[in-house]
Amino acid sequence: MESKGKLRLDTLELVAKDLNSNLILIPKEKLNAVQAVLESESSSDMSRRPEQLVPIKVKY
Repeated sequence: MESKGKLRLDTLELVAKDLNSNLILIPKEKLNAVQAVLESESSSDMSRRPEQLVPIKVKY
């Protein structure tokens, strides 16, 4: 990692890429709503095949 324990954004993006993930910023006031959507999607998606999954639209 970075020296002095400070991570650079590009380092975090590389870690996310290695985890097959994306790094996004979520406003604190929207965090509960995003978590609820992800939880409902993950529980309902357990029975779906990958081709049936619908991506979540994220507003930038």
